[in-house]
Amino acid sequence: MADPTPVLPEPTTEPAPYRPLSGLALASFAVAAIYALVVAIFGFLAIVWSYPLFLSPAALAFPVLAVLLAATARWQIRTSEGARSGLALATWGLRLGLFFGITHAAIFFGTLLAVWMQAQTSLDKEFVAKIQEGNLDDAFQFTLPPDQRGSSAENIARFSAMENGKKGPLPRFKENEIVRIIQAGGPELRTESMGIKGLPDFSRDGYGVVLTYRITSPEGVFDIQFTLRSKDSKESRKRRWHVIWKDEATHIVRREFTPLGEKMQFWQAAARDFAYQWVMARSQGRVSEAFLATCPPQDRDSQRRQYQTAMIATNLASTAASLGDAGQGWPLARFAPVFDPNLGCELCMPGFHRYSSGECLDQSSFEASKKTRDQILALIHQNFLHPNQLGFRPETDPGTIQRVEADSPHLQGRFSVQLGISDPAGPRVPNTPAQRNWW
Repeated sequence: MADPTPVLPEPTTEPAPYRPLSGLALASFAVAAIYALVVAIFGFLAIVWSYPLFLSPAALAFPVLAVLLAATARWQIRTSEGARSGLALATWGLRLGLFFGITHAAIFFGTLLAVWMQAQTSLDKEFVAKIQEGNLDDAFQFTLPPDQRGSSAENIARFSAMENGKKGPLPRFKENEIVRIIQAGGPELRTESMGIKGLPDFSRDGYGVVLTYRITSPEGVFDIQFTLRSKDSKESRKRRWHVIWKDEATHIVRREFTPLGEKMQFWQAAARDFAYQWVMARSQGRVSEAFLATCPPQDRDSQRRQYQTAMIATNLASTAASLGDAGQGWPLARFAPVFDPNLGCELCMPGFHRYSSGECLDQSSFEASKKTRDQILALIHQNFLHPNQLGFRPETDPGTIQRVEADSPHLQGRFSVQLGISDPAGPRVPNTPAQRNWW
């Protein structure tokens, strides 16, 4: 008997059970995909325009969110025992979030670190070190945009000239408190970078950064904010920096004086008062006191005694001569040194001629416009003993004082005054009274 043919069961056509898509997986993929698209667009535009485009670091919250959503979705799907789908979407969300997030962070913070180090190195070498060396002209160049710089001689001629009746940029720079602090620190000066303040300012031409330095010198501890700007050159592929030399951009944030620093502040105020007293003595016609103030302190008493002795002798001689000529001469003419302080000092004060002729003035540092400099100097020499013709007016700035380490260490103060010359033929300043013009 033949074996019966086996009958196979008919295949079932029941559909697979429905598994809902995980919302977390969909959300993670959407966030990661949109973020990746934005990063790719920024990168493409930066390459096409040759211009740095950076997403804000706050945008890193999106890849972090995508990774968290993807990790949560993967855990949810795997623990659902097949009840949820979307594992592939969650995996892609995780990969996109990690890749583009790490790429964005690496580019941004790598650029930030590079810009910070470049700016700090330039500030140390081209500014702080130059001031410590006493090369203030080269240090001043670092305050100029790279395309405005020239040789030291060109800068001196260009930026030493007065502007609108005020000191030129170079003299003001040399008297700035920050420059004086660095210069006075000498070999004991220590600089410490306190890091970058805020995020760099990105622009088409370069970067702007704000650095905070702590400068420690024998006079104190000073926290100083420096604002720097770079100028990127497409031709040379170099990035050149300069410090923005404005009070609101570069200034001292905090001062903490040492006992020496407090003494220097005291002596600066004392020196300023001494200078203003000299201006007052000259303005009031106290010629002998004004002259003696220009002499070394150790010589003043002896010169004053010599002057007083010579004046007494001159008065006695004049009196004797008046009595001896039986009234035939001019009595008042014999007493001219008494009535004319300038003549009395000229005759009786040793070394007064150098003062009266203006030879004691340092013409090399005299600041005036090129057109009127020689004319003003000539008027100063002619009228130095005549305060009604040549007036001095102190400026309001506190001046500077520094230690001079020489064979005989001493302090040297610098204080600014304006000159007023009353001369119809003298140089004129527009819209000012004719009787006195100030420089």
